[in-house]
Amino acid sequence: MAQTTCVGIVLDIQRYSIHDGPGIRTVAFLKGCPLRCDWCSNPEGQNSNPEILVNGDACINCKKCEHVCPKRCIDITPQGPVLEQINCDGCMQCVNHCPGGALMVSGKIMAANELARQLRKDEAFFRESSGGVTLSGGEVMLQASFCEAVLAEMKNDGISVVIETCGICRWEDLKSVARQCEMILYDIKEMDPEKHKLFTGADNKVVLENARNLIREDFPVIFRIPLIPGRTATTKNMKAIALFLSQNGYNRAVYLLPYHNFGEHKYAYLGRSYPLSGAALLTEDQLDVLASCFQTYAIPVIIGGQAM
Repeated sequence: MAQTTCVGIVLDIQRYSIHDGPGIRTVAFLKGCPLRCDWCSNPEGQNSNPEILVNGDACINCKKCEHVCPKRCIDITPQGPVLEQINCDGCMQCVNHCPGGALMVSGKIMAANELARQLRKDEAFFRESSGGVTLSGGEVMLQASFCEAVLAEMKNDGISVVIETCGICRWEDLKSVARQCEMILYDIKEMDPEKHKLFTGADNKVVLENARNLIREDFPVIFRIPLIPGRTATTKNMKAIALFLSQNGYNRAVYLLPYHNFGEHKYAYLGRSYPLSGAALLTEDQLDVLASCFQTYAIPVIIGGQAM
């Protein structure tokens, strides 16, 4: 019997990153996420399947998409194409016939060895900078088998791999993937389970269980905390996270990730409103106050920057 090729859905490949692990890295974003965080900067990565994005500003009003859509899911308006996502079956005929680039596909089905070939193109930069590949998302652990297959390809070439995860997954899957990684960048967003569910759509029970397991089994985990105004960026939350990490024997730095709105425009491409529209960025003084919450537990803090 022929061996089945492991395939996954890849959202994007970003080259020359310096904020997703040590050195210069190439980041492969995998599609699909179990969370729906209010502040998500990659909303096009939430859905596990390929989907169509609409950029009305690029529409040239040729109406080819209207004519080729077998389901009649598209109407051309003065603001550009309007896609009825409910009826769309993802045939992509509209995208294939759009000369202006107003219709785009989010997500590509790729074999693990195909993705590995793309990632190897930057190997010279990895060697020079002690960098490597980072698998991100979405949430990589939704495609754990694909993730492991890509990791195996990278390890065969001696390329270091980092993963970024929200921690909502089976422990056995996470453990298997983590064993192959140089580093696990792990988000802890909110300690209060009800608030976590309100902000992200799921409680944090599995997040904290897997965090404990990673620390206990001495995996190279680095915890990161997104600082979201009106959500996670409170001294109460920071102190609770600091206490949790201290009680579980964590002795590395934590990375505080200040809120930004770089992904806001993507919500319009999906026909969605941005939940944090108008939210103010945190000031340096506010960031310093939040960082000081970790001093009691002697946990080093890095605000933004590169995980080392």
